Order: sequence, then structure tokens, then C-alpha cells
Amino acid sequence: MSNTDVKIGKFALESLTTGMYADPRIIYREYIQNCTDAIDEAIKKGILSKEDAQINIRIDLKKKQIIITDNGIGIDSENAWNYLVGIGDSEKSHTEMRGFRGIGRLGGISYCNKLTFVTSSLGEKVKTEIVWDCAKLRELLQPGKYTDYDLKRAVLEVTTLNQTNEDSEKHYFKVILEEVNEKYSSLLNEGEIRTYLSEVAPVPFNHQRFIYAGQVEDKLSYYGKVHEEYNIYLNDDPNPIFKPYKTWFWVDNKKDHIVGLEFFDGYDKEGNLLFVGWYAKTNWYGQIENRDREIRGLRIRKKNILIGDEKTLDSFFSETRFNKWVIGEIYVYSDLIPNARRDYFEENESYWTFKEVLEPFTRKTLSKFPRIFSEKRKLNKVLNNASDEITEIEEELEKGITSEVKRRDLCNKVHTLKKQVRKALPKEIKKPADLQPYKLKIEQGSSSISSNIQGNGTNTSITSRINSEKAKELLNKINELENKVINSKNYRTNELSSAYSKDIKKVLRHVFEIIDNHCSCSNSNELINVIIQQLNEKVSGKAKKA
Repeated sequence: MSNTDVKIGKFALESLTTGMYADPRIIYREYIQNCTDAIDEAIKKGILSKEDAQINIRIDLKKKQIIITDNGIGIDSENAWNYLVGIGDSEKSHTEMRGFRGIGRLGGISYCNKLTFVTSSLGEKVKTEIVWDCAKLRELLQPGKYTDYDLKRAVLEVTTLNQTNEDSEKHYFKVILEEVNEKYSSLLNEGEIRTYLSEVAPVPFNHQRFIYAGQVEDKLSYYGKVHEEYNIYLNDDPNPIFKPYKTWFWVDNKKDHIVGLEFFDGYDKEGNLLFVGWYAKTNWYGQIENRDREIRGLRIRKKNILIGDEKTLDSFFSETRFNKWVIGEIYVYSDLIPNARRDYFEENESYWTFKEVLEPFTRKTLSKFPRIFSEKRKLNKVLNNASDEITEIEEELEKGITSEVKRRDLCNKVHTLKKQVRKALPKEIKKPADLQPYKLKIEQGSSSISSNIQGNGTNTSITSRINSEKAKELLNKINELENKVINSKNYRTNELSSAYSKDIKKVLRHVFEIIDNHCSCSNSNELINVIIQQLNEKVSGKAKKA
């Protein structure tokens, strides 16, 4: 027995195709990232301008066919076979290229009966076409059949190579999926794929819908980075696909709006940039509704391709649900490597550093906003109601106190009002001496790796004043009002004619007190008004007769 030979079974191919992706739509991401790598290489070599670069996708529901084409560098005829039939043998750099494992292009095998790669490179008059017979491959991979086949034999039996003449000026790469399996009909749903690509693909912002797009691009430029974006066209739409971000969204059946952006960054111990991020400044009314799911959540992007989905960073928050309140992106750099499924990162040293730096920010800052803004709204409501009640009490004082019972009622109202305002205050500022503008700050420039995140610019969300000045003013006003109620000498009996003696007025105050004790507020006021009016009219009538 030789210990130098290694046999790789045919089922390894099944694991790299069918078993790789939980979501079949990921094949679009895999092919598009290969397109972007080809375009980058063409631009680098000067055979294509950034403006002319494009990726075209055609979805034909009737034919059950998908065609993805780019005008990148293409693959020369000499290397096409090894590149397009070889498995896991990519020479791409994981730090420079989006697709680097050499397995993503085979993702389509699981979802169609025929997978074709067509390519040509600038300067040669050859078009190379490699066809994978996916239906036959699935037959070869059936358990219990073709047991003598290894991986190499299976691949060679289902692939064919054809080379024909081509215009030497052309350079492109084309992927064709034919007879897409009905089980994966979502791959042929144009609307669903457009939405998916708007979230996942490295596409530009729509500056008209998302007016803060320029701020993101400028901030990345400040760090010496660019917003890596490509024009991707779907079917006959003359407009490229854009990211879904916009300035408004739905929360609890009402619209909320983005009023600005806040930026943050993170570095490792050596001062290397790990990431640059932004999140939207909103009113934080609650969880963003499913109808705006495509913009919901703090999302991670590597080379502007989404890693995972809206839930990928849920575990970074103090409660996973809080990520549904957030809109934002994190552009990661350094040696963070997406895993083979592109739904998370390889857990290498860079990953653990990334987690150590970012998590304190998401847990201690972003996770606090739902509570802070809920308290803010609650306090606003209490303060507005308190202002109305203060006005009502002041009006009653202005009219005059009918009796000591009424005075006690007003004192109780004032006392209850004071308790409501104090209860609604954030715990950090419940004491009158502490009623200063309430702020939540991001840690600045710490040498500790876990808190080395900096916020840039003024943010009403982070330096959020929770109307503490108004609360302080109202509490002072309530204290003053309490003293006025206690010390007021403005009795309703003062409205009686001077013809009535002090003793009579004193007796009437006792009468008014009985009325206050036994009648509702509105009835007692009405009755007392009638008594005062008729008593004054009686005195006035006698004076006229005299």
C-alpha cells in the first residue's frame, strides 16, 4: 500500500455545491464577485475604464435560463480549462479579490441541468466554451451508483470543451444556467433577485433616494478608502441596481425619517484600521417593519459585498432585537476573511480583534438608544401634559379658591404632577441638582482595544438632550405653583359685594366648602357662581331702590 496517493471521492463535489449554500440566491453573489474581480483586473491593466465596466444579468422565466455577463479581463484559451474545471485551486489573493477559493463558480451546478462558461480575452481570436452537464453529474452522485468513480473521473465525464473563433478586441466572461430546476424558482423571480442584489451586491447608492450617500463616500475617502461599486443591469432596465437605502421607513405603521448619519471606526492594537461604519440618526420609534427589511439592521460589508444578512450582527447587541431598530453599514478591512458561504468570517485572529473592538460599541451605545429614546418620548408626553395641567391650576387660582377643601384638592393635584414629572425623568437626572442636559457619549481614543471607537461629528442621537432643561423649568414652576396654592388669599368670597361683612363671608366659605365636599367639580363651580351672582344682585337691587 502506498502512502503517497490520496483518493478524493466524487461526493466531495456534492459537498462543495449542493451542501454549500442554504440560500440558492447566493450563486448570484458568487458569480457577481467573480465579475467584479475580472473588471478590476481589466481596469488595472488599462484595457477597460471604470465608466465602461458593467455586469449584465438576463433572467428568462419562460426558458428557465439565467445569463450573467461581464466585460472584464476574461480568461485566455490556454488557462480556461484549468481555471473553470479545476476545483479549489484559485490563485486569487484573499486580501485583494472577492472570490478566492475557486469553488464559487460551481455553485450553479446544484440548480440547473446545464452550466456553461463562455470567455475570451483581449488580443486572442479564441472563444472558449466549457459545459458542465449538471443532470448527468447528479446521476453520478447518487448513493450506491457509480461507486468506482472518483472526483476526477466524474468531472471529466460531465464536462466538455469547445473553442471557436472570436474577435480579438473582445474580452468578457459569461455564465449560463439552463433548465433551472423548478424547485428553485426564486432564482427566476426578477423582482426578488433585484431586491436581493440591491442588498448584497457591490452596487452604488441612489443619491436621489438616499441624500446622505455622499457623506458615506466622503467619509470613506477620508480614510483613504473608496466605496467600491459596479454597474449591474438586470434584464431590460436601463438603470443599474442601487442599494435600497432611503431617507424614510416604516415603524409601527408610521413613518420615521433619517435626519443624518453618525460615523465610527475601529483599530487594532497596532493602529491598523479594522473598519469604518455609519448608522442613521432617527427617532428610534421601534423595530423597523418587514416591508423595509432590506434596509434594516447594522450590516457588514467586505469590498462592498454583504457578508451574511440583516441578522448577522444580532448577537453583538445587548438584546438581539435591538439590531432591528438600526440602519447602518460596517465596511471591514484588514485580514478579515469571509467564510466559504459568505455568511460570516473565518474566526482567525483578525476576527476576534474585530469582535473585541466592535462589540462594546454595539452593546453599550447602540443598544441603549431604544431605551433612551423611549424615555425621551415618555418624558415629552409627561412634560406636555404637565404644562397643560399647570395652566389649568393657574387659571383656577386666578378665579379664586372657594374653600380649604378646594385648596387641598389643588395641592394634591400639584403634588401628583410633581411625582409624575420626577418619575418620568431618566434615573441619571432624577435629582434636581442633576438636571443638566443628558448626554450619552462614545468613548474617545482609548488605548484599550475594546473601546477604541470614535464617533465623528455632532449627533443628536448620541449627545441626545432629553428635555432635561424643560423638566427643570417645569419642576421649578410646579414648586412655585405649590407655594401659590398654599398661600393664596384669593378666595371666591372676595367677589362678594363689600356690603357683606367679614363674618358673612366667613360663613359663606363654610357653605362653599360643604358644596365642594358634596358636589362634583363642575356642579360645585356652577352652583357657587350662581350664589355669588345672586347675592351681589340682591345687594345691588337694594342700593337702586334706596
